[in-house]
Amino acid sequence: MILVVWRFRGPVYSYGMMIYKNDKTFRNLEIFGDSGSGAYLYDNKLEKWVLVGTTHGIASVNGDQLTWITKYNDKLVSELKDTYSHKINLNGNNVTIKNTDITLHQNNADTTGTQEKITKDKDIVFTNGGNVLFKDNLDFGSGGIIFDEGHEYNINGQRFTFKGAGIDIGKESIVNWNALYSSDDVLHKIGPGTLNVQKKQGANIKIGEGNVILNEEGTFNNIYLASGNGKVILNKDNSLGNDQYAGIFFTKRGGTLDLNGHNQTFTRIAATDDGTTITNSDTKKEAVLAINNEDSYIYHGNINGNIKLTHNINSQDKKTNAKLILDGSVNTKNDVEVSNASLTM
Repeated sequence: MILVVWRFRGPVYSYGMMIYKNDKTFRNLEIFGDSGSGAYLYDNKLEKWVLVGTTHGIASVNGDQLTWITKYNDKLVSELKDTYSHKINLNGNNVTIKNTDITLHQNNADTTGTQEKITKDKDIVFTNGGNVLFKDNLDFGSGGIIFDEGHEYNINGQRFTFKGAGIDIGKESIVNWNALYSSDDVLHKIGPGTLNVQKKQGANIKIGEGNVILNEEGTFNNIYLASGNGKVILNKDNSLGNDQYAGIFFTKRGGTLDLNGHNQTFTRIAATDDGTTITNSDTKKEAVLAINNEDSYIYHGNINGNIKLTHNINSQDKKTNAKLILDGSVNTKNDVEVSNASLTM
């Protein structure tokens, strides 16, 4: 158990000199109801926030707030992971999954292999790259699929669907997803690796980290990015939706949309703050970003890369109302084209 003491007693003096003054409220104190929540500290060597443990309780003594934190237990966490995960070392081979049976085919053979049982609500952890074939509609419940770092995986599902807690892809790994996610659920994608989606999904996706490549028209119904660590890369024309927001929504701290040489039209860009960036990483092929809102509209995010920005309103009647304000960063060497409207940058 760790005890943290927060002191807020105003100025402290020594020999007539003020040593420090702290009479402002610290807004990030634990409060009642936080028990069980993660407690984080900033590690100035790793330069990132690290989990210390979970909040146990608080008390107030003589103006000090005392916070008890249950220390992170690496051994216990490892035991829990082992209990609720099923590890499969593909080692470049094939595996088929049908109902609760998972069969590993050594040396890429199709008929013989080692068969194991998988349990619903457990994560499947794949290591060392390989091929996975779904032979049935799969429901992992609260379990997801985890891919290790630095390998390539090919997921094929034919007409079958997968449903579960989501997909976690390790650093420098790529998962070529040629399967379907269940249309009655939302796919959650985390981890710094890349999800290369090769089939139209008919579902929504929420992205917390890493890259998602779209290879089909309207690949997902809706896409949601948060935290600023996720990126959507267009690899086909019209791979986003066709509503006024193009079916992509940037929530707190947003993320990146890479047009990758493909034109994209928005009526409104659904960006909460300046954590959103729209770019074009294709240095040879210009991409047109068209924002065609006929009313006053503010985009808080950023625009950069090989992009031509257009704001063209066809109707003269809407001329006085069509005001586009870009209060983020705009960094492009290409043209900015405006007609029958006003633009503030």
